[in-house]
Amino acid sequence: MRRPALCYRLQVGPAAAVGPDPFSAQPVAPPPDPLIAKPALKETTRVPAPAQSAIQASSGAQPGLYGGTQNNAACDKAQMIAFLSANPDKAAAWVAAQNADPNLRWPGPTTRALTAADIPAYVGALTPLVLTADTRVTNHSFVAGKAPPRQAVLQKGSAILVDAFGVPRARCYCGNPLLPPVPSKVPVVYVGTSWPDFNPSSVSVVSAAPQPVTKFEVRMPDGTLTTITVGGPPAAASPAAAATNTGAAPAATGQATATGQPTTAGTAIATASTLATATAPATAVPATAVPATAVPPAAVPPTAVPLQPVTVTFVSTCVDPDVEIFWVDDAGNEVHVDTLQPGDSHDEDTFVGHVFRFRNASATWDWTVPAGGGTHNICG
Repeated sequence: MRRPALCYRLQVGPAAAVGPDPFSAQPVAPPPDPLIAKPALKETTRVPAPAQSAIQASSGAQPGLYGGTQNNAACDKAQMIAFLSANPDKAAAWVAAQNADPNLRWPGPTTRALTAADIPAYVGALTPLVLTADTRVTNHSFVAGKAPPRQAVLQKGSAILVDAFGVPRARCYCGNPLLPPVPSKVPVVYVGTSWPDFNPSSVSVVSAAPQPVTKFEVRMPDGTLTTITVGGPPAAASPAAAATNTGAAPAATGQATATGQPTTAGTAIATASTLATATAPATAVPATAVPATAVPPAAVPPTAVPLQPVTVTFVSTCVDPDVEIFWVDDAGNEVHVDTLQPGDSHDEDTFVGHVFRFRNASATWDWTVPAGGGTHNICG
């Protein structure tokens, strides 16, 4: 019996959890501000996105998009650089993940891909900021020397490093590399360990600013904006008020932003079954505005594999009945997918690198989705 594929599952990641297979199992930053990042729920959640909800992509340079932090050590760039330098295998996977983004632009010495030797300069040029809204990204874990990508939502209050275009590039708490999110062509369901004020209608998406910026205007608790220099330390206050005020769903017409002003550039609208992919205005990113050392798509190393959507078919060739299939999120939580009898099959839309767990009366084992997807005989 063939069973239908489920909706695309998007993992939600609490700000105070490193998740399974992180780059650093021990946090390399203090816990997030509890005034912003509410403690995670104990139960695994499964929340479908509203059928007609709109997701608005905001420019990475938008005033008030990010906030500051009460603790300048909340994102210690020197500690992250030292950690990666002490773990060459993780450093190699980290830069491969960054290079998987064909739009990666960084002020390196030549027009080439990022290397492990460039990490001090690259991380040093990033800016520590705090998310003031739950934000969708491409997160990465570290498995067998590689960094498999997974679509995720990071909880507001998460400290991150962003590049000169306002794009999240690393998660400070565990060191995981971050990339822009990838659109989904099927309905989205959020799964994993959620938090009390998680609202799928208010998930934020960040798009690259049309050109590099030199200063970020971050939201302060009293609603005012403070300017910090790109690459500099975080502002010394928590944007708790801003995080509270940005929890509402953005208007589907694109008229509302975090600052309450009309948005005219770098935004796009999508329904719940897709992710908004912001399109820059015709005048955005003049040739002279992009750093001369920007990495062109051709410089992406052939080993850097971007997130790849695939379809897999699970076939139970087990003699035992009741083979359970679970999808495993980055927090190690199981989300039940299906139960198969001998000879049953199940189609699943997923991504390369996602982990599924199988369990029957005899054993429990994991399986990672390979490139190309295809058919997987569970007991074969």
